[in-house]
Amino acid sequence: MAMRDRSGEMVDRYVYAVTRRLPVAQQADVDRELRSLIEDMLSAREDQGPDRTGEVEAVLIELGNPWELASNYRGKKRYLIGPDHYDLYEMIVKIVVGATGLGIIIALMVGYVFNPPETVFSTIGNFIGTVVSALFQAFAWVTIIFAIAERCNERNEANKQVAWKVSDLPEVPAHTKRFSKAESIAGIICLVIFFMILNAAPSLFTMGIYTGEVWIAPVFNPEVFKQVLVLFNITIALAICVEFVKLYFGQYSPKLAVVMISIKTVTFIISLYIIGASGIWNPALPAALETYFHLGADFVASFARFWNFFPTLLIILTILGYVVETITTVHRSFWGKVVR
Repeated sequence: MAMRDRSGEMVDRYVYAVTRRLPVAQQADVDRELRSLIEDMLSAREDQGPDRTGEVEAVLIELGNPWELASNYRGKKRYLIGPDHYDLYEMIVKIVVGATGLGIIIALMVGYVFNPPETVFSTIGNFIGTVVSALFQAFAWVTIIFAIAERCNERNEANKQVAWKVSDLPEVPAHTKRFSKAESIAGIICLVIFFMILNAAPSLFTMGIYTGEVWIAPVFNPEVFKQVLVLFNITIALAICVEFVKLYFGQYSPKLAVVMISIKTVTFIISLYIIGASGIWNPALPAALETYFHLGADFVASFARFWNFFPTLLIILTILGYVVETITTVHRSFWGKVVR
């Protein structure tokens, strides 16, 4: 039974390696056609025993490299974004463009509330120009990234054409190891919106508390915040990359674990610097609260102790989060149960 399962697994992996490179509309038909062809080729072979592993492997080798076979089914061999990644590309473009548009609209509206423009016409012109520019840049960057990935994928697959082995076939995605697309999509949307607001209206993050006349008691040191804004952007971009990678791979795997842990390690190091060493927290916050809100001395003293400990608390939580995520990723990638 184990041998039969092994031969069936090889067929599944070969068919998956071919069909995943085809447009969705072709995949079901090609799946049926390939399986039927493989079964006919096996039936035509003589001396078949209970162990068909050798015969199946020979048939798959005879059919040829799945990358080349998929190219023959497609009929075209050159794409800016090929069928391998087009569905994912289309989904990512919709997510990023939509989230960028929403984020920039929110940021502009908030900015207009606190800094009203001089004329209606300048408002409309600035609004349209900013939104269109942001949407175009979002579309362009996603397209460029996927185009580069497509060229790298083509070179990688072309190198495998000369000599390939059945053992090179990719694993069929396992349901129990797959990521939730909905969670990744929601994560990307929130991160892109936050990124747009952070850069279009950074003053919102340094204004503190509004007394009715002026903004006082900012949580962040405004000058330091401006200096580390680029680091905030890097951490957000890396977090978006993690979600892209999860959508690209679709499930936990050793290769994915290496990529995710590498990205998250860089994010972790930058986050520790921002929280603990950049000086971003406003040390005058407790005194400002006492001055403007006339709070009791005991409360202010207690808050000052908490405020001094706050960066340390965030560092502890950041370390714990990094350790838990790393252990979870490694466990699911290398020892997660695979059930198809």
